[in-house]
Amino acid sequence: MEPPEPAATPRTPAGPGRLPLRPEVLVALAGLLTGAFAAVAYYSPLLRSLAHTFVIWTALAAVVAAGQSPRTAVVRVSIALLAAVSAFYSGKAVLYSGGALPLNLFDLLVWGGLAVVAGVVLGLGLRAVGDSGAHGTVATASALGLMWGDVVRRTGHVFSPDPALVAVTGLLTAVLLLLGSRSRAQAARIALLAVPLTVPGFLLVSAPDLLEQLLITGSFSGGW
Repeated sequence: MEPPEPAATPRTPAGPGRLPLRPEVLVALAGLLTGAFAAVAYYSPLLRSLAHTFVIWTALAAVVAAGQSPRTAVVRVSIALLAAVSAFYSGKAVLYSGGALPLNLFDLLVWGGLAVVAGVVLGLGLRAVGDSGAHGTVATASALGLMWGDVVRRTGHVFSPDPALVAVTGLLTAVLLLLGSRSRAQAARIALLAVPLTVPGFLLVSAPDLLEQLLITGSFSGGW
């Protein structure tokens, strides 16, 4: 009679939600780092435009949403943008006044609300980035259209006075083309489609500033 096999040692379960939480923590850290960078860049003559555009955060949204389910994409992009907004306004208050400058709660609430809205829109719109089909092509081209539309909004169609913004946008464009295309032909289609999508991209990235101006002044005058 053979001896019975020893009972398998039961696995110790990970803490509830530990593994699912890890990507969200990384996403939050990415948002905090980009927001802190924008706070540092805010008063830099060379980097100031990076604190006044959405280029970095559009690229971040595309990266964290790519290939995810609708719910996961929305949650992760919202976390990233909320973390960035919090770090930006907190960083401005701390870095340049040692905490003496009061935190602008109105701007924090307005842009926090816009971050949630953007999280839903960008999460759903950019989650197809990296797909080899038409949806992936359109999603990646849309991200590029938003980024370059933002550059146009900031520079007024003249790129040379803002080399840092153009250089960073060009670098992030290359990153998104690598992430979002599965062939040279798809990369070419994305680049071609991104050109006309710069127009709606310009309109979309102009909307948050116009909304903030409306809430503060009650009009859109001078917003363009």
